[in-house]
Amino acid sequence: MAFHPEADKPALVLYAVKRRIHQGRSVSSPQPMNEQAPSALRIVLTSIERVLPPHIRATLRPPAEAGDLAGLVSSVPEVGQLPADVCVLFSWHDGQPWNSPLSRKDNRRLLSVSEIGRECSFFADPTSDFMEPWSPLWLPVLTNDLGDFVVYETAGPSRGKLLHYWHDDQSRSVAYLSLQEWAVELLREHEQSEP
Repeated sequence: MAFHPEADKPALVLYAVKRRIHQGRSVSSPQPMNEQAPSALRIVLTSIERVLPPHIRATLRPPAEAGDLAGLVSSVPEVGQLPADVCVLFSWHDGQPWNSPLSRKDNRRLLSVSEIGRECSFFADPTSDFMEPWSPLWLPVLTNDLGDFVVYETAGPSRGKLLHYWHDDQSRSVAYLSLQEWAVELLREHEQSEP
């Protein structure tokens, strides 16, 4: 059987990701996202879906519509377009219903595109009362439904990183270096908990 690098690229990327996971090494890079990151993220997300327990998988909504993703750009007008990995994430699934944790380790769930738009509108409203700091360059992608978020940094030196936003604490530490790092950790968690 002949090896075709382009045709076998997704399998090679998944193999490399899984190999690094099993070696206990990080698969993400703190450098700016390259062209291959969205396809690698897509592969990891597909792998996650295969290992999710049925009761968690059932909470995932269908993929976001292209028009909804285009509308989300208005939530971060300073950036002008959604980062490719954010588009990949919401093309996988458009969030989960309220109080449906994706991970067994924490109570966070994936926000929908419409919920992200509402949250960004809330934080952009000068009459809203919330804990600073907040940046208009942030997109909330995960929530615990108690006012806390994991936000995606859309621009600047921390572009692509996921930060903790706590509703009652000013700390804004890095949660993950990238969406791919988050996805790989979620994949690792569910692979390790498989029967």
